[in-house]
Amino acid sequence: DVSLVYHKEDEQLKCHYCGRRYHTLTNCPNCKSSLLRQGAVGTQKVVEQLKKHFPNVKVFRMDNDTAVTKNGHIDILEEFAKTKPSILVGTQMIAKGLNFPNVTLVGVINADGQLNIPNFRSSEQTFSLLDQVIGRAGRSSKEGEAIVQTFNPEHYSIICAQNHDYKNFFMHEMVIRKKLNYPPYCFIALVKISSKDFNYGINEAKKIGAYLRKKLVSTSVLGPSMASVLKINNNYNFQVILKYKKEERLYDSLNEIIKIYEGNSKVKVELDFNPINL
Repeated sequence: DVSLVYHKEDEQLKCHYCGRRYHTLTNCPNCKSSLLRQGAVGTQKVVEQLKKHFPNVKVFRMDNDTAVTKNGHIDILEEFAKTKPSILVGTQMIAKGLNFPNVTLVGVINADGQLNIPNFRSSEQTFSLLDQVIGRAGRSSKEGEAIVQTFNPEHYSIICAQNHDYKNFFMHEMVIRKKLNYPPYCFIALVKISSKDFNYGINEAKKIGAYLRKKLVSTSVLGPSMASVLKINNNYNFQVILKYKKEERLYDSLNEIIKIYEGNSKVKVELDFNPINL
């Protein structure tokens, strides 16, 4: 259930979870149509377009495919710093901690990608990432500029990042978090259930949800629901979310669940307290 990523240099489709590779499809396996087109734009495509528009400028690319060796990313950054003029294209790994005094322009493609993730922290992560990457430009005496591509220019995380206004972002975000009862107004525990058998996995997840609703009187039990990625490596993933402020029976109830499924080879149950992602 995970989308494969097209890699142009070897004409292959790769799974970024397990590393398996497949030949590029020229026809739809179901209807046999050849009317296929590429979807999202990756770093390779951006580099390709930049080279067309700026043939006399050296374009560097830094992502998990190019910085594969131990010091691969260092070599790329050192070359980028020495080459003038030059453009560095990369994933989120180039957003933080880089200090190049001569960088005067930063561009962000599809800044809404993070906003569309079904996670209560998506606005926070969007603001944090944009605020950091915008800060890569104009770090010395030269004036800097940032251009952000977005379908939501009025969203408070975009506007606040534009102005480096973390206080205003915090005020907006806390209003929403309080209304929906998300951290810091509660704690969260995530019960992750995975099984190679879809029906068995969802049934056991339902049992866990029912058990926790019965045992925990001061806790909001959400789910079970399918995880953001339902199937990885032939395992189906489900989750139960617990939102609580104070729950005396929480740890005893969760320990009881872990004991019940300890020797069960058909299903795996894991706990994650205050998870980064849901």
